[in-house]
Amino acid sequence: ALWAEGRLLHSWKDGQARIPGMLEDYAYYGLGLVELYRATGDRDHLEWARELLEVILSQFADETNGGFFDTAADGESLIVRPKSLFDASVPSGNGAAAQLCWLLGRYYGRPEWEQRALDTLAIAERGVGVSPTGFGSMLLVAEHALAARRELVTVGAAEARAPLDREAFDRFDPHLLFAPTAQPMGLPHFEGRDDGGAAAAYLCRDMVCNLPVHTAAELRAQLHAG
Repeated sequence: ALWAEGRLLHSWKDGQARIPGMLEDYAYYGLGLVELYRATGDRDHLEWARELLEVILSQFADETNGGFFDTAADGESLIVRPKSLFDASVPSGNGAAAQLCWLLGRYYGRPEWEQRALDTLAIAERGVGVSPTGFGSMLLVAEHALAARRELVTVGAAEARAPLDREAFDRFDPHLLFAPTAQPMGLPHFEGRDDGGAAAAYLCRDMVCNLPVHTAAELRAQLHAG
């Protein structure tokens, strides 16, 4: 398996996983798990993303100069540990890790993770000014940080809340933190968000929520109103 003893492995060949995971492996996989959580409401995916972020913070963080190294602290000894900031055909490891820090900081109410994302953005500031097209993944973090903090929580059994979830999926609103769940507990966004077991949607601004709505039409009206 590519996941063993709480760590990722980088490659699979001839039935064998090998090479310790790199920063980008953890960051890309973590972002994918966040999207899978949003699509399914299964918080196990979000919890796994959190586990990956904790490995990133413990094994890849550069506590002296900021940002993240590409290789783990307990990996192969190198003369210089590289640190990728510039996007190529895929986002840089640091850009993806900063996005993961920001998103999970918002989901779990961990401002120190959000700050880690901003600190990573800061070390790329000079490069962003010279060649912004090479730092799209970093600039996405800046967009998130500058945008109004808005949340959409949907609660209820998956089938019952499906019309509400579709309203979120049908809109392009990348800065809206979408948090679906069948059991509203365990995350700050879920506290007090249980409307007697019925499927409901709570549209919030910086954790201050409108009254819950129960139909797609009502939610659509709230979303259009901003």
